[in-house]
Amino acid sequence: MGCSSRATGTRQAAFLRTQDLFEAYFRVIMRGPYFLTQTFLPLIADNGAIVTTTSNSALPTGLTAGNSVYASVKGGLITMTRYLAKELAPCGSR
Repeated sequence: MGCSSRATGTRQAAFLRTQDLFEAYFRVIMRGPYFLTQTFLPLIADNGAIVTTTSNSALPTGLTAGNSVYASVKGGLITMTRYLAKELAPCGSR
């Protein structure tokens, strides 16, 4: 299963970000991969694999001013992937 998502936007200080922009990042980076994975579960139940990609902005080495929303949501994607791996392991998925 492959899925590529990219949230677009310009780098801005946190106080300039709108709620709509935050929701857009969350919708693309978190919600999309989560529900796509859920949709494909029947196809990956027996030794299937889920692969998500992220960027270094979610890591301490990737700290860049103006990326607080993007990096936070990418960090959430990393955590979501780890939990999905744990939850789906009994089904034979990894």
